[in-house]
Amino acid sequence: MMRLRVDTATDTSFIKIHVNPRCLHPCHPRSFHQPTTNNHQPSTKHPNPLKMIKDIVRILQDIAQAKGLEYHYGKKAALNLLDGTAQPGKIFLLHEFTNRKSEYNTSGTKITAANYEGKFFLVKHADFDQQYFAETGTQDTSKYTANIEPLLEVFTAIGNTLACLTAEVTQWDNIDVTDALDANMDGLLCSYSLKIPVHYE
Repeated sequence: MMRLRVDTATDTSFIKIHVNPRCLHPCHPRSFHQPTTNNHQPSTKHPNPLKMIKDIVRILQDIAQAKGLEYHYGKKAALNLLDGTAQPGKIFLLHEFTNRKSEYNTSGTKITAANYEGKFFLVKHADFDQQYFAETGTQDTSKYTANIEPLLEVFTAIGNTLACLTAEVTQWDNIDVTDALDANMDGLLCSYSLKIPVHYE
């Protein structure tokens, strides 16, 4: 409880209030630490915990899950084992191994960012006998119209999401692929190069 001593001067136009500094709340800027006799243990929490850079694998996985995509990561030989026929219409983001390069501050004493370069397939199950564009039928039933063109919108949406997450994207390219992998997939083979700062969360 705060203890106050009130002095009134002969001039009743003002009142002086003296506050005992020992009674100030601990969060008050004028408060000070009072030694205690209990066995309170000091906190072991580090005041400045080390910030870790979120890896591109987890970043793309989070984006894929948020957009309802099936995400897999690994070398191409492992991705080739996936069976796309089990989920017709499902969009897959098949992420191949990525290259990681650290970026240091000007004094060379601290990592400030990570640079990533790699590729991923953005694909869906395809009909092997389906025409690519309009060779033997109409465009409406082609691989491009049914499988590739819709994935261009997904590709753009992923790129925009990365840009909104403070990633510095320097390359975001794609090329059409048809009947790719053993699972027979149509879609896009995408290439990326981007930088993630250390404060990314």
